[in-house]
Amino acid sequence: MVAPKIFVSSTCYDLNIVRGQLRNFILSLGYDPIMSDHSDVLYDPRDHTHTSCLKEIPSCDLVIVIIGSRFGGKGVPEAVNSISLENIRKQGFDVSKFPSKENFSITQAEVLKALEVEVPLFAFVDNAVYHDHNLYEKNKGNEIIVGEMIQNLQLRVALLNQQLEILERIKQKKNENAEPQNL
Repeated sequence: MVAPKIFVSSTCYDLNIVRGQLRNFILSLGYDPIMSDHSDVLYDPRDHTHTSCLKEIPSCDLVIVIIGSRFGGKGVPEAVNSISLENIRKQGFDVSKFPSKENFSITQAEVLKALEVEVPLFAFVDNAVYHDHNLYEKNKGNEIIVGEMIQNLQLRVALLNQQLEILERIKQKKNENAEPQNL
C-alpha cells in the first residue's frame, strides 16, 4: 500500500524546528512528508521552485499549513497565475476578499492551490499571531493603540491579516478540516 503524502506548507527558516518535529511525526505514522526544504518536491529545472511546489499539491492526500510570524517569499507570477480563483469561488469561497494574486506569498499560494484542487487542509496558527490579529481587530478604532501597533508591526500585521483572512474564508465554508489550531 502506498503511504499517504502530506504536504507541509509554511515559511521554512523561522519554523524549521516545528517543521522538523512535524516531519518526524509524519514519518512515525508511516506517511510521506512532502517538504520543500527536504528535497521531497519533484523539481523541474525548467520551472521556478514555487511552480514545482504548487504542481506537487494535487498529488498529495493532505496539506498542513503552519502560520508563524513571517510572511515569507512572494510567489512568482508563473506559480500564482496557475491558481484558478474561479474554481475556488465555485466551491463557495468569497475570493473578492483575498489579496490580489501579485501579492500572494508562496505559502498563501500553496493553501489556495490545495483549496482549488480540493485537497484536505489543516491549519495551525502560532498563538502570537492570533494574539496580534485579535489585538488589532479589537482596537481598529483606537488610534492610539493602533498607531503604536502600526509603528511597531504595520507590515507584519498587514501581511498576517492577509493570511488569516484566507483562513477566515475557509472557516466560513464550514470545512471542519480547515479549522485553525493553535500551536
